[in-house]
Amino acid sequence: MQEILPIVFSVLVGACLGSFLNVVAQRTVEGKPWWGKERSRCFSCGRVLDSSELIPLVSWILLRGRCRTCGKRIPVRYLLAECTGAATAGFLCWRWGVTFAGLFAAVTGFLLLLNAMTDLYSGFIYDAFALVLGGTGILFRLGGGLDALADGCLGALVGAGVIVLIILVSRGG
Repeated sequence: MQEILPIVFSVLVGACLGSFLNVVAQRTVEGKPWWGKERSRCFSCGRVLDSSELIPLVSWILLRGRCRTCGKRIPVRYLLAECTGAATAGFLCWRWGVTFAGLFAAVTGFLLLLNAMTDLYSGFIYDAFALVLGGTGILFRLGGGLDALADGCLGALVGAGVIVLIILVSRGG
């Protein structure tokens, strides 16, 4: 029983992080700040959502994917971001447990999710997010010693080479 509690907790936290990263991705694409006084609102009618409508996974399901006021559909990407965050955190906790390796894997996984969401919303991966992802990848590999670091750098070069090849073949992206 004690072995399952960290995984359940990770799934719950992961759903919250997935929801938050969805907001970060959307507001980054729109050029809005992530923090501050601006509250979440319905994109159709503009009504500010109350706290009962902001519970990851639960709110979308209870509201049947629709705004409580205007009845317009809430995009399924909100639910998918929360489910992906929950699955990512749950899997990584199961695989690595509550360890430094698990923490670095979680940071890397959630940065990948953030990059995927900004790419989905705008067709663009932001340099700042990609650089932080690269930095966490290096830190993650440092835990395995110099051989692991060299292996990670080689993998990064191969991955970057593939991206450069795509850019060259497609004439810019």
